[in-house]
Amino acid sequence: MLPELTASWRLIRYDARGFGRSPAPAVKFSLLADLITVLDHFGLDRVAIVGCRQGGGSALGLAVEHPARVSALVLLCPGVPGYRWPEQPDELQRAQGGLPPGQWWRLITPLLVQTVGWYQVAANLVTLAVIGAVAEWLLGRWRWLVLSAAGTVGGQVAAYAWRQPGGGDSIAIAGLAGGTAIALLAGWPYGRSPRAATQVVLYYIAALGGWALTLSPYYGLIAAALACAATAAFVNAPPRPWRPAAERLALAATIPGAALIAVIRQDPHGAALIAGMLAMTAMVAGRKPGTGGPGKDGNRERIAIRNWLLSSDCDPF
Repeated sequence: MLPELTASWRLIRYDARGFGRSPAPAVKFSLLADLITVLDHFGLDRVAIVGCRQGGGSALGLAVEHPARVSALVLLCPGVPGYRWPEQPDELQRAQGGLPPGQWWRLITPLLVQTVGWYQVAANLVTLAVIGAVAEWLLGRWRWLVLSAAGTVGGQVAAYAWRQPGGGDSIAIAGLAGGTAIALLAGWPYGRSPRAATQVVLYYIAALGGWALTLSPYYGLIAAALACAATAAFVNAPPRPWRPAAERLALAATIPGAALIAVIRQDPHGAALIAGMLAMTAMVAGRKPGTGGPGKDGNRERIAIRNWLLSSDCDPF
């Protein structure tokens, strides 16, 4: 379609923040203000504008707020501007310029706010339910708390060092995943790794590494899905009896790889993964012989689930 349009029209396209060649947003911004900035940059006072989905919302906003600048409007499945999401209090988020003096609570409160949007809320709820459940079943509640705290501290310190504003509890989840991965590789506390748990943690960490490659809401999801697909292809390529070994090998390679990619890209999840890994390594190294099973903090239901995870019948994939 574009060649036909360029024959009769001057065509201008641009990448919104976080898409294509435009970097991910680091501060609050307005899609409509960005659109107006593009028009002003090219000296366009009145345009025919075409918008699809998010771009349709920007186009519709321009027509409503500045009707004199729109000569024609074409919308494809547009978002509807004007609905205001409840704003997160700035005092609870990570500050843009680092940790303000005396505001120590900002080391903790960013966990309580999800500043990117509904998809961040959905993703964090699902991953917390899955990774959190696996970590608790395998390691118990107090280790769950230690790993989530380690991920939080590591992620927050890195985020402030890299001037990353915002919030979200995904760094705590990354700490849980990093620590659980070390426990699975060490075969602790059961002497061998449950396959289902290994697969869950493996694919989550692979997705984190894929996301860190782009740090984009759209392309990040694609990269995460491709990373999971590549991991699945690797662990399912060998004959069935060799797949548990392939999964452990993939986990051993994926967790440092994902952490390194994230740190290079200045993604706080990398620091959170490393913090969880270090915390679990310390617990594994300091364990006493013959300890580390379900223990007093278990119950019949959780022990039954653990036994099922360890059984040869547990092979959902």
